[in-house]
Amino acid sequence: MVVVVSQPDRRRGRGQRLSPSPVAEVALEAKTALLRPESVSAAEFAGELRGFEPDLGVVVAFGQFIPKRVRELPSLGYLINGHASLLPRFRGAAPIAHAILAGESETGVSVMRLAREMDAGPVAAMRSIEIGPDETAGALGERLAGLAAELIAETVEEIATGRVSWTPQDDSLATLAP
Repeated sequence: MVVVVSQPDRRRGRGQRLSPSPVAEVALEAKTALLRPESVSAAEFAGELRGFEPDLGVVVAFGQFIPKRVRELPSLGYLINGHASLLPRFRGAAPIAHAILAGESETGVSVMRLAREMDAGPVAAMRSIEIGPDETAGALGERLAGLAAELIAETVEEIATGRVSWTPQDDSLATLAP
């Protein structure tokens, strides 16, 4: 069974109307089970998620620290994350903007296991793309989102077939993108 975890409804737009996140909206339209905890650190959330008996979790741009009891809840013992950089470069919340500001000609996507330290888990897959000379963070973000979706799907398939291989990151090469 699939369950989607998203941020709670927030006030958005001109009228500041309470509305779901785009991810929650898709889950609601698809009639997929949906959890929207105020905090994933709450003990009740871990209990509710445990009821779905997850095998694996995929996290992308979630915006909350995910505690160990949730990270290790799936039967495989971990969650995976799609991150918009070639790790260990640009760990943090703003890797796309930092790659552009640093004058990089290339960036990419990494799929890694979630760890306590931000964006520091072992990596299963990476794919790079060129940054256009006049490319904006918005345009690059859209291209990276599509690439991340493809790479996450491929990684989930590798996990399912037992072919996944995890490579630890070299922390001495890490750069931050707060």
